[in-house]
Amino acid sequence: MKPATIVALTLALSAGAANAQGNPRARVDKLPTHAVRGLSPAETQAIYSRMRRLLDYLASQPAIANPVAPVCTMLHPWVEQGVGDEGVAMGSILIGLPATRRDGSCQTGANTGIQVWINRLRPVFGCMEPIAGEQFCRLIRLDPGPEGFQVHRGPKKIVYVYNRSGAPLMLPATREQYLQARERHWSAQARELREQYDRLPAQYRTDDSGIRSVEELARQARAELQALSPEQRALPACLPNLNGKADAKTPHWSYGRACEPGFMLGRPNPGIFTRAASRAGIETVVFETDSGRTGSVEPYLHEYKLELLQKLDFAGLARALAP
Repeated sequence: MKPATIVALTLALSAGAANAQGNPRARVDKLPTHAVRGLSPAETQAIYSRMRRLLDYLASQPAIANPVAPVCTMLHPWVEQGVGDEGVAMGSILIGLPATRRDGSCQTGANTGIQVWINRLRPVFGCMEPIAGEQFCRLIRLDPGPEGFQVHRGPKKIVYVYNRSGAPLMLPATREQYLQARERHWSAQARELREQYDRLPAQYRTDDSGIRSVEELARQARAELQALSPEQRALPACLPNLNGKADAKTPHWSYGRACEPGFMLGRPNPGIFTRAASRAGIETVVFETDSGRTGSVEPYLHEYKLELLQKLDFAGLARALAP
């Protein structure tokens, strides 16, 4: 980062901290500190320093630092206690909008808000639990956004993504990759269950139907894969549409019969984090919120949340995060 940029950022952060402290309707929670499994003490100190810098930058934003009644704002940061599957530190910051009490004061908890994910893609892309060590997620369309960011505006979610590397966050998953992972998953489960069953005393080994059901799932995945031509194996893997449009015979774990918009599966790009300069670096920052008003969210808070998202200085944030 250039010296001039550092000076400008420091001034902005100082002003923001003062604003947040001076406005009783704006609250910035202290970042809890703890050891991070997988990081050295120096790396742990580095991720906390970067998180505080990000937290202070958000606190400097006028829409967060200077809310006007009845709006209240809060920032709640967190660093995960261990590195993620990608081998890097992870964290989050909630930009919360607490409701206002009858006496005009701000409630403690957030009624709605914007979730900021640091080095975490799984919550945003709706990733499944790992399948035989493989991660599969739903591909979402990302369009060019403010400088350094990409944007997804869907019927349910609005997402702003900062990606330091610039490489695709997700790579399309093929039917072959997905079925191979499913076959490995069910085969491993069947072997483990069979081994446990065989170690039981003879009088307890009376019903192995559950194991045979798992073995059948592995056999089905293997048979489906073997039935595919090379061209079919290379086709995109898809989630079945569970809103009554999918083939009723399609098992919930299958790759599906056809790709419908928004149902294509992807795999996290390993290059996003494996080429990271530091396990304590910030490689991705994702802002995520609901597109529509949900539950008991007050209309004025939902409207302010969307307005706040538009007013955030994403371009300045990208410059602050740049090396």
